[in-house]
Amino acid sequence: MYAKDMLREKKMEIARLETENSQLQAEVELLKTQRADGIPSVVPTNRGIQFEWHAGGIDLEIEVVSPSWIEMTFSDGELHEDFQHADFRMIKEKLDILRVRLQK
Repeated sequence: MYAKDMLREKKMEIARLETENSQLQAEVELLKTQRADGIPSVVPTNRGIQFEWHAGGIDLEIEVVSPSWIEMTFSDGELHEDFQHADFRMIKEKLDILRVRLQK
C-alpha cells in the first residue's frame, strides 16, 4: 500500500471518528434536557475520561480512552454487559434505553 493510500485511509478514519464523537455529544446533550438525573457524572481516569449515569435502575459508564478506544459498561439489574471497543451504535443503543427509562 502506498503512503498516499494510507494517508487517505487515516483521514477517512479521523473523519468517521469526528462524526461519531459529534453524534455522541449530541446524545449526551439531549439526555441532559430530559431530566436532572439524566446528566452524567464526568470522572477523570488514569487513561482518559469517564461519563457515568446511575439513574432509573441503570448504571451506564462510558470511558473514552482515546478517539478510537471507548469502553462501556451497562447494567440494568437483569443484564450486565462490558464492551472493550464500543462503537457509536452500541453507545446510542444504551443511551436510548436510559432515556426511555428516565421518561417513565
